[in-house]
Amino acid sequence: MQNITRSAIVNIPAKPRETLTSFVSRLAANFHVDATTFSSDKETSFQTLIAGHTEAIKTLERFNVTIPENVISWSPTSEGAPKGKRLFRGHCFPTRSLQKTEIRGCPQCLREDMEIEGYSKNVMAMRGDWLVPHVTLCLKHKHPLVTLWKEIKPTARYDAAHQLSKVTQSIVSGQFDEQLRDETDFDIWLDNMLTFRAEGNWLAQFPLHAACNFCLMLGTSLLRHEMSSPSSVLPEDRWAVYQMGFDVAKRGETAIRNALMGVKKPGRRPPRRTQENLS
Repeated sequence: MQNITRSAIVNIPAKPRETLTSFVSRLAANFHVDATTFSSDKETSFQTLIAGHTEAIKTLERFNVTIPENVISWSPTSEGAPKGKRLFRGHCFPTRSLQKTEIRGCPQCLREDMEIEGYSKNVMAMRGDWLVPHVTLCLKHKHPLVTLWKEIKPTARYDAAHQLSKVTQSIVSGQFDEQLRDETDFDIWLDNMLTFRAEGNWLAQFPLHAACNFCLMLGTSLLRHEMSSPSSVLPEDRWAVYQMGFDVAKRGETAIRNALMGVKKPGRRPPRRTQENLS
């Protein structure tokens, strides 16, 4: 098996927005080995590929493993980033924000992968935008991103073909499916920022991660108009909080100041249930 994986010319089609680790994991599954073994056989390591090191990618290419440019462009890298940061789509993110132990995805995208290419353990691919914590919706299918698996060890966490093989039946049967929702202006703006189609609004002057966090914090503050405990909003409902903050923040400092002044005004009675206000 080792001689086969070292010498074979490897060529599988990449999926739109697929990450480097997903692509390498699918290549490994093609040879019935895990991503760590496959990478080691190519005289590199899966850990360096997780970090997006150019030298690791070049090493793979010396073994006839061609990594499409689109895969590289949708993968975080530590190269050129400050310590503790990752560069992704031209934006700087804290490493921890992109490398959480919970791996999210859109079950409809994954089912579509199988429907197009047929049932196989190496046809489902993980997308780069799913790594961004502020992304909560698949714009293509209007399906919320859901947690597919949790894993502490990075080399096991990002061996996507192996992990997806454990939950394939759950994906196919719809166990991960949730209620669809329409995209918000925040969802569209964030995707535009990741695809270099950004609109010019007040937030554009700030780093993307900071701008998204500001929308979330501003939205949380504005919720005091509606409820006594904004921090009780469920994680799956934060999309509405992002939108509430974004709708004000995109209009600039005056709009933000006026909105925050309104928070201080007394006389509003908080509703009884959090979910009712976000439905």
